[in-house]
Amino acid sequence: MPPDSADRSRNTFSHAATYSCAFAHGAYDRPRAAPVSASHRSFTMIRLPRFSLLAAIGAGLSGTASGTRDASSIEPAHLTVYSGGYEGLAGHGSGGFALIRQPLQPQVTAGANVVRYDTLPRTLDVGTVALQLPSGLRLSGQRYEFASAGRAALIQSAIGQTVTVEQFAGDSVLRETGVLLAGEDGLSLRLADGRVRLFGQYANIELPALPSGSQARPTLVWQIDSDRAGQPSLTLDYATGGLAWRAEYRIALTGETGCRLRLDGTALVVNRSGIGFRDARLTLVAGEPNQVREEVGGAEGRMRFAMAAAPAMAADQPQVTDSSEYHAYPLPRPVDLPDGSIQHLPLLTDAGETPCRRSYRTGNRDPIRVAVPMLYRDIGGDGPLPVTTRIDFDNDRRAGLGIPLPAGRARVFEADGALLGEVRLGHTAPGTPIELDLGEVFDLSSERSTLDFRIDRTGHILTERLQWTVRNGKSVPVQVRVEDVLPRWSDWEIIESEQGWDRVDAQQIAFDVMVPAEDKRIFSYTVRYRLPPDTRYP
Repeated sequence: MPPDSADRSRNTFSHAATYSCAFAHGAYDRPRAAPVSASHRSFTMIRLPRFSLLAAIGAGLSGTASGTRDASSIEPAHLTVYSGGYEGLAGHGSGGFALIRQPLQPQVTAGANVVRYDTLPRTLDVGTVALQLPSGLRLSGQRYEFASAGRAALIQSAIGQTVTVEQFAGDSVLRETGVLLAGEDGLSLRLADGRVRLFGQYANIELPALPSGSQARPTLVWQIDSDRAGQPSLTLDYATGGLAWRAEYRIALTGETGCRLRLDGTALVVNRSGIGFRDARLTLVAGEPNQVREEVGGAEGRMRFAMAAAPAMAADQPQVTDSSEYHAYPLPRPVDLPDGSIQHLPLLTDAGETPCRRSYRTGNRDPIRVAVPMLYRDIGGDGPLPVTTRIDFDNDRRAGLGIPLPAGRARVFEADGALLGEVRLGHTAPGTPIELDLGEVFDLSSERSTLDFRIDRTGHILTERLQWTVRNGKSVPVQVRVEDVLPRWSDWEIIESEQGWDRVDAQQIAFDVMVPAEDKRIFSYTVRYRLPPDTRYP
């Protein structure tokens, strides 16, 4: 059940209830409100520091019109939260997508009933709201009411009512009572003797009654016809923003000889929807369905989906299931998701050790496709280049994995706990190799230089001789993979090389170079390009 929903969800009938609200003009601090009297369902006037703000409009706004009943949550909600939008939601508070299924059990009478439910997120998609009714009940109407109990809205709603305004004068408090004429840019009050007083600044304003139609939270209102009295079980489904998740991986290298690693994963679930969820059944879905987004925010249309309940699992780690075109991770135990929080939940544990491959790479690795021959000498990428480290491993059962890995951040650590680097891991299907480029190596460097460059305009031949220098400052020999692009034209051949090479693709080659400890390795190669007969030369 969402936190505090029990207080808001009781079946209530108002009986000449009176309300008093305290407000202050400006905002520097927020003192605690005095306790609310349940017997009178009213607000206690609170005296505030000068220019502070208080809106004491909490539990008292759940009073309803006579004959109206609030729907109570009898079971925890089922949440299906989709990946995507986590960074934006955790950072500036917008984005995310989730499907909510909330069981309800209102008290109804035979005949016509009005049922209200206000434990709703601020980012509710109104167009997705669906209320499932058992036999014997019929839905004749559904209405969404926006939250309108903010300070400015309440003051505007109170225009024409008799109110009391307080001002501080040193240690004294001055009180004026009159009819509120205007509430923008200060207050205008008509006093009992006919005078009109303007308040540029004030401490508190007290309303004798809650203005009609005002409410603290967004509310769904249903008109339900029932064949009999009782507490039927209803199911509320809706979509909302304000909830998102991503995976967070920790990869620890464990092998003293050779490369082995241990992969652990957690799910980071952020909730900034405006309500909390207690003991919720949670399913995380790896995938981002297409959404129809509107320019307006808040409770407006985003997308429509059917809701599926999350099955219970026995182990702490979620078991992966297919969910249409995506992968679902139903968490086996209920979780609490307070509003304004990020929850860490287990996603992948006890995967065992996985064999891996550690390598060093350098060179020009950006793919290039040329439409015309590139005939200027400076094109090619000469100069110093960093050497980076990479960890590769296979996501298959033979390696101890073979499971869908949702997108997230991966942080890789040495066996002694030193951070090697962190990378963004995309959605990875079983059987897909995983390549993690972790960062530049301090003790390794490389440099590319052009030794010779010639163009035979008659024979339409371009010949280029290139040299690579790879330096190793480590105390052990290392193998470095040097990758180079051949950017000048698509028709090329290597006519001489001091180092063995492999063809990577149509315009890229690679050399596996063993560099002695605390030494360097220099090698060169010559490439010949056959240019088209219609080539235009500079």
